[in-house]
Amino acid sequence: MTSEEKLLQLIRKQDESAKKQAQKGKKDAKKKSTAQGGGFFKTANKMLMMGSVGILLFMGYAYLKTDTAVDDGSMPDKRSLPGKTDVSTEAVEARPFSEYRDRYRQRDLFEYPWTKSEPSQGQEVSTEVVQAMALQSRLHIVGIVLDENSKAIIEDSQIGQTFFVSVGEEIAGAVVEDINEEKVTLKYNNERVELTR
Repeated sequence: MTSEEKLLQLIRKQDESAKKQAQKGKKDAKKKSTAQGGGFFKTANKMLMMGSVGILLFMGYAYLKTDTAVDDGSMPDKRSLPGKTDVSTEAVEARPFSEYRDRYRQRDLFEYPWTKSEPSQGQEVSTEVVQAMALQSRLHIVGIVLDENSKAIIEDSQIGQTFFVSVGEEIAGAVVEDINEEKVTLKYNNERVELTR
């Protein structure tokens, strides 16, 4: 073996040992960073576990402390639970479908309420419908008072007067049929007219 070959082998050995040391240094650096970061995560996990155990203990204590038992062994009534004094037990009375049927028959269910379809040239509009539409544009709701004798405050823009009307009373030739929170229903020449806020 020549001196040049010996020198090449020596250089190769040094390069290999340098590479091994670099790889070992990288592994050591990874271990150190993992050990440091692992300590943080271990602490965080311990704190979360202690917090959840504390919450469970508090919930168990609160459950055992509240007295929800009933003498006969049955479940307690909602009204008798502590802190639940404002529970309403009134049922909402269902109305029969006949109350809604006429409303649905007169409405186009596929038309948005804010768009009014104009009749095409082939369709004729009855004078009753035209008069009902004129009445609807003429009367405006100013306010609604809901109680045992509900009243609607309606302004007639044509004559410039304001009226307080209740169900069954007449305004501008129309009879008030219904007063709700958001609308007043009138009957004018066998046509239903709804005034909305």
